[in-house]
Amino acid sequence: PPAPSEAEAPESSIRRMLQAGCLAMPEGVHAAVAWRDWAAGSGSCAMPDGLPALRRRAEQALVVESAERGDDVRVESWDCGGGARMALAMQFPPMIAPERAAALRSAARALLDAGLDAVRAHARSASLEKSKRLQQALYEIADLSGAELEMEEMLRRLHAVVASLMYAPNCFIALFDPVRETVRFLYFADEMDGWAADPAVEFTDAHMPNSLTFALLRHGKPLHGPSTELRRRFGVPRDPSHGPDSLDWLGVPMLRDGEVAGVVVVQSYDRTNVYDEGDRALLVYVAQHILTALDRRHAQEELERTAAER
Repeated sequence: PPAPSEAEAPESSIRRMLQAGCLAMPEGVHAAVAWRDWAAGSGSCAMPDGLPALRRRAEQALVVESAERGDDVRVESWDCGGGARMALAMQFPPMIAPERAAALRSAARALLDAGLDAVRAHARSASLEKSKRLQQALYEIADLSGAELEMEEMLRRLHAVVASLMYAPNCFIALFDPVRETVRFLYFADEMDGWAADPAVEFTDAHMPNSLTFALLRHGKPLHGPSTELRRRFGVPRDPSHGPDSLDWLGVPMLRDGEVAGVVVVQSYDRTNVYDEGDRALLVYVAQHILTALDRRHAQEELERTAAER
């Protein structure tokens, strides 16, 4: 089954299809559905008037292979594929005909199966669309490295590529010189911080002792979370001159031959939990292509400079 980040969250999608498909159930009939190990999680939801006790019966059925039968309750569980299991518990009025109860159970089970198929189909479609966008983004990055553009315009377009893949109105790209131990901010776009970056200016750790950028460079691995938590984690004091704190901060290193050569950072000031593990992995991948594009542009400029000197 698809992970929540790839499609609609299981709880909301299951709740929606159950409420839509079981409104015609006779009065006095209750049902609940539960699942386990769906995208490394678990949960349950009722349809449409599930009772707490019935919910517990459904959840307990996840660890029971055979169907459970009681005086007025029928519980069954089944494998949904991908390591996930589901359980359906239905409670009927005492006088309901057995064949009527069986028909209602069959209809609810069919509704669940059909709904899950729809969710999987949507996830496959979303995954293909995401792959298509990523492929297009990588083509654009490769083209930019050879395009006859000023560096500032090239970096602006690289920012646009990142923004096409994730939330990125606030983004900066910096290169690190491991020999001189300095950072140059090649590009800086921020809605809340009006600082203007000069790509020719080098900063050392002494110039920016309270910078999360240098914490990321030293850490050498992606960092993600509210900036207040990251500063607390790495012992970075708050410095008002570095702009306001962000509610969600995602930074990844750019690696050259296994060594940190720079960083790409995106952040959000007004929205929490904007980035997830998928965004982290995606930015790591894209950042490497950005570094390759920057290296190609630098090599091209060096070649042109040498030719002009000769």
